Amino acid sequence: EARDAAAALRASGHHTEAAQMEQIVHELEAGLAASVKAGELGKQVSWFDAAGAAAGAAQEAGERAAGVLPMLKGKPKAQMAVLNAKELVDSHGASGKDLSDAADQMHDLAQQLKDEGQDDAAKEVEALAGALEEAAKLQLEAEKHQAEQEVQNTIGSASAHVHALAQKLDGELGDQVLAVGVKVDGLLGSEDPDVGELREALAEARDAAAALRASGHHTEAAQMEQIVHELEAGLAASVKAGEL
Repeated sequence: EARDAAAALRASGHHTEAAQMEQIVHELEAGLAASVKAGELGKQVSWFDAAGAAAGAAQEAGERAAGVLPMLKGKPKAQMAVLNAKELVDSHGASGKDLSDAADQMHDLAQQLKDEGQDDAAKEVEALAGALEEAAKLQLEAEKHQAEQEVQNTIGSASAHVHALAQKLDGELGDQVLAVGVKVDGLLGSEDPDVGELREALAEARDAAAALRASGHHTEAAQMEQIVHELEAGLAASVKAGEL
């Protein structure tokens, strides 16, 4: 709205007042950028906290697995299953899904041992399954935080780039690019950006890129296409975050 007011003032010949309003626009842009940066830092801290908790839970699961192995002497298949679980958590690269699958396998093994009358071993394997479940839950939480951070990073980058591009253009093309910026700005700072609105912003960015190329503005079209790629990455990350 501040940008619209500045444009209206300049169009009506109030150049001094338009310059003052444009200064207000710059101040609002700076405030928006600072707010987005603060949100990004907050998400980064959340991700570090979640990742640290997941790593701690994985370490505990690995220690439990090491303690279970001696109880399974004479059972090579059971030992191999527990050893695989231990190697998974020791790799420090397991996904939440990998850890969840390993927990399911340990639940099955614990039931098998119980059916065979090996209650002590079954109890320890069941505890290992619980530790893997906790590690899986925390790892999935870390993955969700990471995906959310990626969404905000890409949207923030797209916003900065589209406004910089809009300032280089005038007329209908400038208005079209600016409209994309307004749409993208509406997604900034949201904990859970609306996927439908993100798709709309992406569609408008593609239309703007096509219009720029059709009008012979090839350099600007290439810049808008880069913004399209950023929004596509943001959409992919948003969808992933919603699935976690």
